[in-house]
Amino acid sequence: MKERKRRNAEPNKERTERRVYPVLATVYKVWRFVFAAAKIAAGAAATVLLIVLICGFVFVFMLGDYLQNDIVPMAGMDMTNLSLELNSTIYYVDRNDQIQVQQNIDSTVNRKWAQYEDIPKYMVNAAVAIEDHRFYQHQGVDWVTTIQACARMFFGDDSAGGSSITQQLVKNITKNDSITVQRKVLEIFQATQLEKSYSKEDILEYYLNVVYFGQSTNGARAAAKAYFGKELEKLSLAECACIVGITNSPTYYDPYQNPHNNLKRTETILWAMKNQGMITQEEYDAAIEEAQGLADRLKWYIDFEDTMAFCDNEECNYKDTVRTLVKSGERYFCPVCNQEIFVKKALGGYNYHTDTVVWDVAKDLAAKEGVEWNDSTYQMYIKRIQTGGYNIYSTMDYEVQKQVDAIYSDLNQMP
Repeated sequence: MKERKRRNAEPNKERTERRVYPVLATVYKVWRFVFAAAKIAAGAAATVLLIVLICGFVFVFMLGDYLQNDIVPMAGMDMTNLSLELNSTIYYVDRNDQIQVQQNIDSTVNRKWAQYEDIPKYMVNAAVAIEDHRFYQHQGVDWVTTIQACARMFFGDDSAGGSSITQQLVKNITKNDSITVQRKVLEIFQATQLEKSYSKEDILEYYLNVVYFGQSTNGARAAAKAYFGKELEKLSLAECACIVGITNSPTYYDPYQNPHNNLKRTETILWAMKNQGMITQEEYDAAIEEAQGLADRLKWYIDFEDTMAFCDNEECNYKDTVRTLVKSGERYFCPVCNQEIFVKKALGGYNYHTDTVVWDVAKDLAAKEGVEWNDSTYQMYIKRIQTGGYNIYSTMDYEVQKQVDAIYSDLNQMP
């Protein structure tokens, strides 16, 4: 009986083994294949990783060498001796021994420097809001916008943009408008160096004095006079936004030539200022309403009554436009302390005396520097006077000169 059971069990075992072994063999083959593939993949990955590490090491080494030799030596920024074209002014002393403006010597660049404390807070905030809203957080470079700009430049967009206010200042100082990777890298290093040496207020002051505002004006003070016939300190919120908006594209956003474009830009800036908490809803509403009529208030020159006057009384320190003073005859008095204020009023156009003064100063400069005096030398020094920001004090007697000009401007009085 037991023998029969054993004989019956053996065929069953054989059938089970025949069913199991092929499955195990298949699994084994699959495992060997997978394992072999995994080894190959791991080897390939290790090879790729090694290549990447080697390439990365070489790249970092070459980049470091490039930065050390080609970028860092040029990255230093010093604005102490910044050379900018500034208008020169000739002064004279009147019969009351007060210094008066005889003539502003203009050049192709119209620029008068404005100290940071004289720039309206509205203008500072407008520039930050539209040009670089993370200005007070970064250290010269807004990496978010910079990376975006580099990506656009890589794909052929030459309107890369993305520069912080500090980077824009660097570009204006160095006058480098090329669209290259080297220029962008150098600009980044220079911007970070600049922020290590200067405060945010210094950078904003320089930026708003060197940037181009169209209509041959450089700097916010010249722009205030060219567009609204005002001193910079007297600009309203809407006027500040209007002027700041010009910098993005001086021709396209010119209020004289393209008032519609400028209005849209002004509204965008005002919205950005409100959205960033720089102005209240009430200020925003009032400025938007005022902006609608700015095109009708454009004025390319400043009236004498709208120029700034200062009280010398240290206990008073009154500062406002000439029209706010108390006038008695030809004399002006402070409306607060009643002290007389001697206002500076520029004469009209050039006269013979002005021409002579400019000639004499140019000749004296040439003699001082040992340069031979001739026609080309004259032109060189005239250009320097026009753009050097000189304060020239002449010996003109205004009352006498006025009588001389009256005679020589009327040919009927000539013998």
